[in-house]
Amino acid sequence: MSAEGLRDYVFGPGFFWDVLRTSEVPMAHLFSHGVGRSFAPGEDVARQGEPVRRVFVVHSGYLKVFARSRDGEEILSAIFGPRDLVGAASSALRPPTWRHTVRAAGEVRVTAIPRRYFRIFLLDHPRVALELNGYIAHLLSDSDQRFLDMSTRGIEARLSRLLATLAERFGYEVDGGTEIAAPMTQKELASFIGASEVSVSRALQQLRRDGVVETGYRRLLVRDLPALEAGTVAVGRDSDRGSDADGAHGSGRRRREAALEQGQVRRQARGAAR
Repeated sequence: MSAEGLRDYVFGPGFFWDVLRTSEVPMAHLFSHGVGRSFAPGEDVARQGEPVRRVFVVHSGYLKVFARSRDGEEILSAIFGPRDLVGAASSALRPPTWRHTVRAAGEVRVTAIPRRYFRIFLLDHPRVALELNGYIAHLLSDSDQRFLDMSTRGIEARLSRLLATLAERFGYEVDGGTEIAAPMTQKELASFIGASEVSVSRALQQLRRDGVVETGYRRLLVRDLPALEAGTVAVGRDSDRGSDADGAHGSGRRRREAALEQGQVRRQARGAAR
């Protein structure tokens, strides 16, 4: 899979900032109407179902986006980092309503821009509005691709694709590989790809044995990005099978895990449809 295809999976960093820079629109025209805000780790920036009163441009830190399913489970659906715009799609709804809960993952600094002025800004700068429409279309296409992956790709393939994308978006070079700056728990990795934590743990163990990744507490180091990218082309669920040594007990366990994963996919579909 090409690097461009990987970036499409979780939309690349700094899109909105780059649009402003290349369109020759003075950023001061937009940010002069905004207010600087800081959020503490775990603090909600916006809550699902609330009216959209402002959009946010991230300056530092990371925001995680969660959808709440009808049975109350929170499912990670997106991550935004420095220079990203958050709230564009929800602000375009009628009525404008937050479709997800946005939460700070660590210390975060943003500029909060009133929705009313943001709309005026887009009317005054049609090129930016046109690019923003393309951005929202990418988000919708990305959502469709994720649900397709859940139906056609195995756990290892889905996890490999996600890790490669995170490395492309949020990675920085260190000795021995690419460190992913955005903090991710194993539970969040599982939630994002519609899998059980047990299956993700097993897939990570295999990637560690292969020398592709190294993990620690909320730490992900990609040691072999080409190998990780190559793993994204695998189709089907062959990678979900345990070893022959598992025997009958392993088969029963895998059936239970498969049922959990199918339930996770259904809950993600219900949450996204809201």
